[in-house]
Amino acid sequence: MAELWMGAHPKSSSQILAADGQPRSLREVIDADKAALLGDKVAARFGELPFLFKVLCAAQPLSIQVHPNKQASEEGFARENAAGIPLSAAERNYKDPNHKPELVFALTPFLAMNAFREFSEIVTLLQPVASAHPAIGAFLQQPDATHLSQLFASLLNMQGEEKAKALQVLRDVLAREQGEPWQTIRLIAEFYPDDSGLFSPLLLNVVKLNPGEAMFLFAETPHAYLQGVALEVMANSG
Repeated sequence: MAELWMGAHPKSSSQILAADGQPRSLREVIDADKAALLGDKVAARFGELPFLFKVLCAAQPLSIQVHPNKQASEEGFARENAAGIPLSAAERNYKDPNHKPELVFALTPFLAMNAFREFSEIVTLLQPVASAHPAIGAFLQQPDATHLSQLFASLLNMQGEEKAKALQVLRDVLAREQGEPWQTIRLIAEFYPDDSGLFSPLLLNVVKLNPGEAMFLFAETPHAYLQGVALEVMANSG
């Protein structure tokens, strides 16, 4: 994975070439005249450049992520500040008070996962692997948000023999199933054959963007970029 970031985040601002030929922090330049560079409305509402811009190049699947909403981000940032945790600390979860809604625009064919599928669709897809884990059976018996949350957590946290058994069931099914989402599982397995996240395409929407197509990713929504090159704009959160 390669990322090119452009923005004015306080932790790591982009640099621009000033009129005198010297590099300057984009954040410092904006701070010197917010109204002129951001416009009166944006300057009054946000007080800073409110977004980051990225060029993403995913050669292999990335990890599943879930970003907090705005309220949770503000509360978490304040809590860690009050605890005296440095912004650069490895254990720091909130490096700013912003959430991370994202919009991704495909430059090449772009493969991703975004948000949970409809319950009925998940039920259908899980039938062939029902014996892989008890939480799958529990969800099939009662397909609702609570059991889906428990299922997702159970699968991602599998260890030892439990994990080995579940993945073997999945491998056996992959040998005979065709099409999506099984093809996406095969792609992920090429890089991470023993990762319990291999079950994720059965629960999450697999999205294929053609060049020029875009997709929005809400806060609190599990997602992962799997393959391709895209532009991304997101809230100003590192």
